[in-house]
Amino acid sequence: MSGQSILLVEDEAITALDEKEVVEGLGYVVTGIASSAEEAWEHIEKKCPDLVLMDIVIKGGVDGIELAEQIRQRYDVPVVFVTAYCDQAFVERAKLTEPFGYVIKPFDRRSLASNIEIAIYKHRIDQKLRKSEEHFHTVADSTYDWDYWVDADGILVYTSPSCERITGYDPDAFYRNPQLLEGIVHPDDLSALVAYDNQEECHGVIEPIEFRITTRTGEERWIERVAQRVYGANGISLGLRGTNRNITKSKANEEKLRQSQVRMDHLAHHDQLTGLPNRLLLGARFKLSLEQAKRENHSVGVLFIDLDGFKPVNDNYGHDVGDQVLTQIAARLNGCVRAEDTVARLGGDEFLVVMEKINDGKDAALLASKIQAELAPPVLVGEKQLSLTGSIGICIHPQDGKDMDTLLCNADAAMYLAKQKGPGNYCFYADEYCNGANDRANMHAELQCALNRHEFILSYKPQFDLADGGLVAAEAQICWQHPEKGLLQPTHFLPLADRLGLMSELNDWALRQACVQWMEWQASGLELGQMAVNLAESQVGDTQLASRIGGILQATGCPPEKLELEVSEVFVIRDMEADTCALARLSELGVGIAIERFGKDYCSLKQLGQIPINKLKINPELTRHVLDSPADQKIVGAIIALANSLHFKVIAEEIEDEEQKMFLASIGCAQVQGMPMTAEDFSTNLGSK
Repeated sequence: MSGQSILLVEDEAITALDEKEVVEGLGYVVTGIASSAEEAWEHIEKKCPDLVLMDIVIKGGVDGIELAEQIRQRYDVPVVFVTAYCDQAFVERAKLTEPFGYVIKPFDRRSLASNIEIAIYKHRIDQKLRKSEEHFHTVADSTYDWDYWVDADGILVYTSPSCERITGYDPDAFYRNPQLLEGIVHPDDLSALVAYDNQEECHGVIEPIEFRITTRTGEERWIERVAQRVYGANGISLGLRGTNRNITKSKANEEKLRQSQVRMDHLAHHDQLTGLPNRLLLGARFKLSLEQAKRENHSVGVLFIDLDGFKPVNDNYGHDVGDQVLTQIAARLNGCVRAEDTVARLGGDEFLVVMEKINDGKDAALLASKIQAELAPPVLVGEKQLSLTGSIGICIHPQDGKDMDTLLCNADAAMYLAKQKGPGNYCFYADEYCNGANDRANMHAELQCALNRHEFILSYKPQFDLADGGLVAAEAQICWQHPEKGLLQPTHFLPLADRLGLMSELNDWALRQACVQWMEWQASGLELGQMAVNLAESQVGDTQLASRIGGILQATGCPPEKLELEVSEVFVIRDMEADTCALARLSELGVGIAIERFGKDYCSLKQLGQIPINKLKINPELTRHVLDSPADQKIVGAIIALANSLHFKVIAEEIEDEEQKMFLASIGCAQVQGMPMTAEDFSTNLGSK
């Protein structure tokens, strides 16, 4: 211990010399010998020693005990009493100064040496402990979270200053009132919190618990507590150490997210305009209805409703008026059915009613008559009185079909038969079963012949970059040049072709023709980034589709990256796991994948982030009135922001108006798609762009 210094405070010279001999014999340095408090202070202030050997009775008006207390308060110097007084009164006074030893005169030299060694060693340990505690308090006091320590008896040992920021109460308030925290915890959460803190057989960090408190100002806050029971080396509990974190903001964000998800779920399952169930929710309810009907052996009625005279309303008065008409019609239909029945909007002016637990077709006929009576009064939009009727097709489960697709198809067929009778009629599927079957057979034959006779053609929708107006891509769409009915757009025949199982041939033909056309344009000098082709929902899950597309690319020479495949949004929300795998197989070919008409069926953000797509195409119904509709502007802006955040390209469909282009460009839309044109017109009009 060489180099450490000791001050001797002793008024008897002989005793002082004995102490000096012992001290120096241990290798310490004696800084001085003082016989009074005044002399002792002179030595201490010149050079503060590492230890003081203190006699109790010394010269002057201040005894050794008083001097020791003064040293303790002003200096971090340990004191060992060396005194002839051992009566209890002196000992009790000396104890108050927290001495590091008490040696009785006449002392044994070995005893004094031991006391000196132990005192200096203990003081060194105390210094390390204080530094450690200071470090702990510095860290704990500066943390944003509220740290605390409760001993094994439940007494609060430490609480960090952050408790005041979180609760409004300072640490002293918690020290003075051990029940304060329990008093500000929400009554509904208190029992769970008490049980949490009283877990005895828990080693390591205890799973977090969340609870509410009321702050000093009356504000309710959410707290997350993470605690750990601390054990000594002997396995005995030393108490509970933990952290309280203010999670009020995150809980508020969670609630906003939950409400947002509720809204998104509602949008995903309901028609945006009318609030009626959409096809997705209809499918789920339809399935439950058929399962219940099978278990309980009863019938289900299906009514397919198409409005008569709606198209002229849209053409003459515009889509805003048409939308108001559809909203009022939806409300009327809802008023006609029972609580257990379902009214859904299929799209456009088509609605469907699913009747639960009916006895026979008479119940469906009564509802059809009730609906027609409800539709008879004019619809009032402003000062306009608009008269519409409804053509209704009816089919009954199980005799007219045992699954949803069959029942929808048959109700649809019955509805067309009702239209043939004139507006405002209803017709049962069974009434015209043979004629309906023949009609479908004839259409099947016509579609098959159309492939063989090369009656299908492709038209092309150009896609432009909004930054420079340059041509960047084209979308190919299949049309039918019918020998009697003229040019039919895809919506007029593709749904039936899909039902009849012809989509595989049509898709392959369209893909091959589009790739050939891309190669021809490339050879002629028309620079085109990509060629987009729609895929039918029924084809995307085909396990052979990727192989067939790969063969088409190889046969035509079209680079895979120049082909883009478009799928509908409803495909994304149909069967997440299976559909993601199907898209992954296509993506592995190197082709691009886009979602068309996005915003119609509202897939969830989680689903959107999990599928391998490159582009979102905004539903034209959202952009059609975007210049005049603040609501549409917000929706379109949100879709564009979402696409950009996910690093998807975003394109608006059916955009020709320059003002629309300028607005879309201003909110971050990169590209727009125009209206269809023939391959010849495309080459002539756009070959130089």
